[in-house]
Amino acid sequence: MVLISYDFTEWTLTFFIEDLAKTDNLDAAYALQSKNSSHFPDSSYIQMTLGFLAIRMSNPDTAREHVNRALQLDESNGGAKRLLQKLEAQETDG
Repeated sequence: MVLISYDFTEWTLTFFIEDLAKTDNLDAAYALQSKNSSHFPDSSYIQMTLGFLAIRMSNPDTAREHVNRALQLDESNGGAKRLLQKLEAQETDG
């Protein structure tokens, strides 16, 4: 008998989601990462990734919610800090 196991941990799914985003399949990437966040609600990285995807999907309000949540979970999250700066710059330029 052959046993097969699947690794659906936070990081495995996130790496797959990042690959989806690279192919511009943003809706699928966002939907899957949203589902991932329900399994890992305390992941700052997942929230940051959702913020990044929302920016790419031209949804700055949703992006800001995710980035702020990421920073609530981990105030040292450098990626979330950079995304917040990007959002603030877009507001100033926009």
